[in-house]
Amino acid sequence: QIFPNVSVLWIAASINNFEIVRLLIEHGADVNHRTKTNSTPLRGACYNGNVDMARYLIENGADIHIAKENNDTNIMVSAYWKHEHIIHYWIDELHCDPTEQSEHGRTALHNSIESESIEITKYLLEKGVQLTKDTQTNLTPLLLAAKNLKFNLMNLFENYCSKIQWIEALELIAAVYASQDSDHYNLNKAFQYLYDALNLRIEYNLPKILSNDHHEIFNFEQECQTIEQLKQLTLNRNRFHIESLLIFERILGL
Repeated sequence: QIFPNVSVLWIAASINNFEIVRLLIEHGADVNHRTKTNSTPLRGACYNGNVDMARYLIENGADIHIAKENNDTNIMVSAYWKHEHIIHYWIDELHCDPTEQSEHGRTALHNSIESESIEITKYLLEKGVQLTKDTQTNLTPLLLAAKNLKFNLMNLFENYCSKIQWIEALELIAAVYASQDSDHYNLNKAFQYLYDALNLRIEYNLPKILSNDHHEIFNFEQECQTIEQLKQLTLNRNRFHIESLLIFERILGL
């Protein structure tokens, strides 16, 4: 991988060489020099989780508000690489906004799901990071956890989401299990999650909002709206697979 327009200081920070970083700063290196993708030496310190280096760079004039292209913030990269201690530094000491979004609606919470960090996910939820959709995937952090069957992470969201968000997460899990293309294909599990989701929809009067379009590729089928319709799925594996595709289309727009 080639990184255009880098400085020696950026390289030193990126390879986590604090001694060279100090030497370069003492000799007047530009602490806020940006690469072609708008990355700075401070981002290198965050990439490596080096709080001492980050603190030193900031004390010597590093701008904490410079984000990489697409507004990919330093908190986001720290979450992706599971650097909990530097995230606490950014938020608790520097009072940076943990709810900031990239140009595509992605947050640090998306990245903590990607990195499978229970501690960071819990911390960011407590700090009020919202369940915004990444417009490139149509996934909120909760849906991302559900789609990847990360139940330990998903369960952290139960008190931080609406009923409909929780229901759709259950439906998405079911769609993964019901998809014949999935490595996790399991119709028993798919039925159980759809059953739980549908019962919640009935209990809280939250019916599915279905499209008026009927596609030939789906045999002109529509999603189940009742428990009886759901039970009929178990008699036809191909129809159950179509149900999974209908759910993916409704929730993810696929």
